[in-house]
Amino acid sequence: MVMLKVGNHMKISVLKVAASVSLACSVPIASSAVLTFDDLNGFDFFVGSYQGFTFGTGNKLTTAWLYDNVDKSPFIAQSQPTHVGTDYQLYTPGVKFEDAQPITNPVDFKFDGAYFSGYRDVQVKYKLYLDGNLVYTSAASSFLSPVPQYIASGYSGLVDSVVISSEQGYYAMDNFTYNSPPIPEPGALALMTAGLGMVGFMVRRRRYD
Repeated sequence: MVMLKVGNHMKISVLKVAASVSLACSVPIASSAVLTFDDLNGFDFFVGSYQGFTFGTGNKLTTAWLYDNVDKSPFIAQSQPTHVGTDYQLYTPGVKFEDAQPITNPVDFKFDGAYFSGYRDVQVKYKLYLDGNLVYTSAASSFLSPVPQYIASGYSGLVDSVVISSEQGYYAMDNFTYNSPPIPEPGALALMTAGLGMVGFMVRRRRYD
């Protein structure tokens, strides 16, 4: 068996590792949030923000987004009773992929995906934006059906706007899933500060040993 002598240098290294682990453990993990739309009743257009998100322009006459709690095939909500969709009056016949108005949030977020149901000849894809710039366009999904299917965004970066591209008015969307960047709690910040202070103190002490 080989015995190792632990000197000042080794002590400092151990303290650095311990501080690093402490810092890593103190950082909160982002958790998914879901817009289920289940607190909305009836049938109406979005005319304001919903849980921090804006759907379209906020104008009833021009917005492309509405919500509906009538469960009718092939437009089925993943979580009952309400789903959202686009205004069929804005649909242009013969256009396979047409952009709905952006779903935006003033705070950057990571868009995971959403559930869709609809006619069997309809596909969906995403266009993701950050600061007005298109940062990602997903491939077209498989064809929809009356059974809601989850369509992942396939993008792991932050965005501030999501555009759904498909035949407007021919699908239902539900359970819009996203992540916001984690914000450290005050206790976590205190732990991080203490860890950095410990490393600084031990390094300075070593200089005078």
